[in-house]
Amino acid sequence: MASFNEKPIIFALSNPTSKAECTAEQCYRLTEGRGIFASGSPFDKVTLPDGRTFIPGQGNNAYVFPGVALGVIACGVRHISDDIFLTTAEAIAEMVTEENLAEGRLYPPLSTIREVSFKIAVKIVDYAYKKDIASWYPEPKDKEAFIRSHIYSPDYDSFSLDCYSWPKEAMEVQDV
Repeated sequence: MASFNEKPIIFALSNPTSKAECTAEQCYRLTEGRGIFASGSPFDKVTLPDGRTFIPGQGNNAYVFPGVALGVIACGVRHISDDIFLTTAEAIAEMVTEENLAEGRLYPPLSTIREVSFKIAVKIVDYAYKKDIASWYPEPKDKEAFIRSHIYSPDYDSFSLDCYSWPKEAMEVQDV
């Protein structure tokens, strides 16, 4: 690939990591850092002998389906067309920064996945109402607030009882 492509794109998407078509290190070393790499499994960052460091991206379902599901459920899309996935791809591409690209990433960092899913969902809701494929009405004026109201939060009040220590005197054996 590197012999006839200025920037070869390598998608080593097989899982688990041990079954990947090639490693991130192989891609970056064999292409002298020109390769664009994404995998289906996580790979550690790679530092080339010249000091450049690349952070391989994971190209898997975690970037697509949570945001798509949130968006289509929130506005009641009944048929998920290819255009929904094109909208998703465009949303993901818009979130990749120049810094991400310089690090060799094709996707935003996985640590931002909740924000990625949120932005995808907002784009899908906007698309669905523009194309008249949403089934929940009226159309929300603030689509970001609308989506945020549908996002699950793992933060909740504790339902466990508070624990209290017994006074030391109460723990002593008493003569009755």
